[in-house]
Amino acid sequence: MIPEDGVVAFVITMFILSQISERICNLLKLNLHNKYLINIYFYKKWFQGNLQFKEEDPQKEKIREKKILLISLIAGSLTTFLFFIFLFGSNFYIDELRYLKYTSYLSRGFLFIGMSFFLSFGAKFWHDILDILLAYKNIKRKLADSDTYLIEGTEELQQKISLTDRILITDAFEKVQKDYATMEGIVAIAIGRTEQKQYCINIHIEDKRFLSKFRKEVIVIDGLGRAHHIPIEIIVTGIARAAYAQVGGEIYNGANKDRTGTLGYIVYNSANQPHLLSCYHVLRADVHNWSYFGREDQEDIFIRTNSGEQIVGELTYGFRNQLGDLGIAKIKKDILYEIQDEKLKSLKIGDVNNSSIGTKVSIKGMTQVKEGIIWESSVEVDMHYPSDKTKEKFINFFSITKSGEGGRYQSPTVEGDSGAIIFNGAKEALGIVVGISDKFTYAMKLDVLQKCGFNIIKKLPA
Repeated sequence: MIPEDGVVAFVITMFILSQISERICNLLKLNLHNKYLINIYFYKKWFQGNLQFKEEDPQKEKIREKKILLISLIAGSLTTFLFFIFLFGSNFYIDELRYLKYTSYLSRGFLFIGMSFFLSFGAKFWHDILDILLAYKNIKRKLADSDTYLIEGTEELQQKISLTDRILITDAFEKVQKDYATMEGIVAIAIGRTEQKQYCINIHIEDKRFLSKFRKEVIVIDGLGRAHHIPIEIIVTGIARAAYAQVGGEIYNGANKDRTGTLGYIVYNSANQPHLLSCYHVLRADVHNWSYFGREDQEDIFIRTNSGEQIVGELTYGFRNQLGDLGIAKIKKDILYEIQDEKLKSLKIGDVNNSSIGTKVSIKGMTQVKEGIIWESSVEVDMHYPSDKTKEKFINFFSITKSGEGGRYQSPTVEGDSGAIIFNGAKEALGIVVGISDKFTYAMKLDVLQKCGFNIIKKLPA
């Protein structure tokens, strides 16, 4: 029997494939009037004539619609053929679609015909099917709840069905933030998941002394007056601290040669001028204000390589506030190509959201590329800065961890990795490492950079 998650995964796949099929269909419609095809019998019989514009004559319009339907079937067949090569002819493995791998050749033949036909229905059809399927899953989950049968009217039933887990966990998160706003010992608060994949609230704390101060659950009252118990998971992480190193780092301010971090990437401002990206606490001198720096031609920024150290630019922009810890230095154009990583010339920016939880990522750190997974997609974290003993509360960061020898939580980065860029498997840049605790790496999302008017480099200029 096909598992429920397998059905959902198949419908999502069909929705994506239908979008691809639609684009192939449009491409064919726009190019089937090619003069080189005119003398081909199949073309003359089925496709010659108007395909792009609606006919005023109803009979001619019916003929045009039949031609477009045939093109849609061809596009659906081509898309299905490519998908079959991807699914059955490669080593790529989609866990939710694993049941398709074990079907017979006859079943695959019928599957090919069915997919080719139904893909021609278009993305709107599969979007509606997906909506119905997800609504069914939600209703099925509500029917398993005994409270559903205490409802006295259809209006209450509608409210019950529309109350999603995401709404409940968001309310629980806001309640925990409010209840523990001034609580001592908290490092970070985030929405997470238990080992059973249920939503929970994760609270990171400095040490075991504070364990007894926290409840095991938070109670949320919905619009119907019913109580929902959301579990709270307490994780002892140690304090979160800015991840600069005392020696051996890659980039640093000339005024603080003993405080080093990692060069993140090349960015361009609106005037198309190249800049270096890292954290402000890496590029900042002690005399600078934490809240904002925006002057030209200040302290030299150095990079340390195997051949020694050299000046690569001047600190021009930086800030540390609740949005992030970002430093940018104007680069010397004559060394642009020397410091740019040849393997990362083309770069896309990716989003971090709830669907990112569990995503494998790589981090280009100070000494090597580190691996980890996104554990929480939105974290409020108190970060300590040992250099001057200050502290900043950041909102909407995300956390990364890995399985360690002492348990399932271990920070994949170390001191000196501040400023490192975080990539997913699609080579999309997701964020920048700011700090670490014993168990987690904390990173700001790249939308902060874009809000400042900078863009990650797409391609080096010729």
